[in-house]
Order: sequence, then C-alpha cells, then structure tokens
Amino acid sequence: MNDLLAAARASLDAALPATLSTVGADGMPNVTYISKVLYVDGQHVALTNQFFRKTRANLEHNPHATVMIVDPKDCQQFLLTLEFDSSLEAGPVFEQLRAELDAIATMMGLSDIFRLASAYLFRVHACERVPLEVAES
Repeated sequence: MNDLLAAARASLDAALPATLSTVGADGMPNVTYISKVLYVDGQHVALTNQFFRKTRANLEHNPHATVMIVDPKDCQQFLLTLEFDSSLEAGPVFEQLRAELDAIATMMGLSDIFRLASAYLFRVHACERVPLEVAES
C-alpha cells in the first residue's frame, strides 16, 4: 500500500466515528457510522461490526466499500477504497478492536449498547486525501 495509508494512520488511531458506504443488490447505497477503523497492516484495515444487518447483506452481494476517516488534529479527510475479506470473531485483531470499542463505549456511557459482534477485515485498494476547501471571507 502507498505511504498515504501510513499518513492516514493518525486518523485511524483517533476515536472519531467514520462513515462506511456500501451498495445493495438493488443499487441502493447505504451509509452508516462506524465506531472504529483499525490499521492492521499496509494492506488491511478492520472495522467494528456492531449493527451491520444491511451492510452485511450489501457486502454479500458486492464486497466493495468505501470508508471516510477524519484526522481530529486538522480535519483532513481520507477516503479508503476497500474490498471485504473476512469476518473475525476471535483472534488478535478481534480482541484489539473489542478493547478499543469497550474504551469508547465506557467514555460515552454506552457500555450496555456497544458490543462487538465481529471484526470485518478489508483489503485496502486505495487511500486518497480529500482536498480541503477553505471558505473565503
């Protein structure tokens, strides 16, 4: 993967929600917030699966997705083009995501609601910096 994914890693390490976009069999897009995107290696990220009924159905039809992440320091956005690889219910990636999601849930007072069903592993095909537009005054 290119160096841009490494540059986007600060955004991945942040506790800001990201947006995941998929497309259904009928061509209808679905956009949902996700709690955490985890950098796995230079070619993979993992996403928290908490409430992915529609997303899961879309990925079964079409394994391609995009995720938008935001760097909290400067609001720089990155768009990752992804392909679904597998669903993980155990192992080091799952455990790391569960620990991070538990920490987020505790900070938000939502420990009873945020439960990790599985970790979705995706191959990263592209990582693009979204140009920031500055409004003129």
